[in-house]
Amino acid sequence: MSDRGQGRKPISPTGEVMKPRQIRMTDAQWEDAQFITMDEVRRLIVKEAKRLRSASSRIAGQEKKENT
Repeated sequence: MSDRGQGRKPISPTGEVMKPRQIRMTDAQWEDAQFITMDEVRRLIVKEAKRLRSASSRIAGQEKKENT
């Protein structure tokens, strides 16, 4: 019988056991997350996605210049 570690709780880099939530985080991280509203989360997602899209388009533009 192989032990896949099922049922063991993941541990954060600091060694704190994390509870099984949709996103793995420590209790302290979860308490911090409770301060942020869903509207703020949406704004953060839009802002980060916009930044990542512009960064990836710049990288794609550089690749095209190098290939020509």
